[in-house]
Amino acid sequence: MKVKHGIAFVAVLFVAATLIGLGYQFSYQYALKQQDIQAEVVPAPESVSVQGEAKEAPEDELPAEGYYLAQLNGYVVVYYSDKQTIYEMTGIAVDSLPKEVQGEILDGKYVKDVRELYGFLENYSS
Repeated sequence: MKVKHGIAFVAVLFVAATLIGLGYQFSYQYALKQQDIQAEVVPAPESVSVQGEAKEAPEDELPAEGYYLAQLNGYVVVYYSDKQTIYEMTGIAVDSLPKEVQGEILDGKYVKDVRELYGFLENYSS
């Protein structure tokens, strides 16, 4: 009688281990498929349309040191000190900035050098 119980116990353990293994394999395969699906879905890049054409200023015509941060089409744009020549267009949305900084940008925030400029951009870029 004890032998029958022993065989039944081993058979139940074998079936349970098999079911756990199969469950793990199915969940693992499902996770791989989900990962592949998420890798295929690439969000569309945000684009900014501007009027006119931005041209890089020749080296001998670059204004003196100093930059202005301003708003163009809802994004922060860096101008040279002449306030006309674009130094860099950023992907920083003005409405993502704190209210105080938004006001400074809308007024044309002055930045004295490149170190201060990139410090600002690092703080507020994603």
